[in-house]
Amino acid sequence: MPVPVAKVDAILDAKDASIASQIGERLASSKILEGESVDLHVTAGEVGLAGVVATSAARLEAEHVASSVRGVVKVENRIRVEPRSR
Repeated sequence: MPVPVAKVDAILDAKDASIASQIGERLASSKILEGESVDLHVTAGEVGLAGVVATSAARLEAEHVASSVRGVVKVENRIRVEPRSR
């Protein structure tokens, strides 16, 4: 018996919400990303990252954090690096 599309969407949405929550918690606790703002969205296990950070290390850290979460199948990192002036 096939699963109704609405039920599949709800299952995917719940998984995506869990993935997004885990990534968000890990991004918030990363010392490298302290003071940075990273936006994320998750669709069917594919993570999109966006925003602006001050260093390449912060950009790579966000991608590493996202890719380390179970259930992530792909990470698209559109974070821009714009060094802050002192």
